[in-house]
Amino acid sequence: FRSWAKDSLDRIIIDKIFDHECFCIEEDVDQISEVKRNFYFKQNVLVIVFPKYEIACGACGPIEIELSFNTIRRFINPNGPLKFFS
Repeated sequence: FRSWAKDSLDRIIIDKIFDHECFCIEEDVDQISEVKRNFYFKQNVLVIVFPKYEIACGACGPIEIELSFNTIRRFINPNGPLKFFS
């Protein structure tokens, strides 16, 4: 990603977390920048995976947040490996 994009991407992810159907998202989820994130790709989507208990109660299991490449395209570094996915 571009060097200036971290805060903007964090905000997008946080907004999507609060839109998730899980009933017990932690109030202090704004601190996700400290959380180690896992991710994978599926067709035209970057999926951010938060492990069980990381940002919600265990009953919710792992939380997966999907970001379409249309949403994050402006943050992708044109010289980085994600350029091949966008």
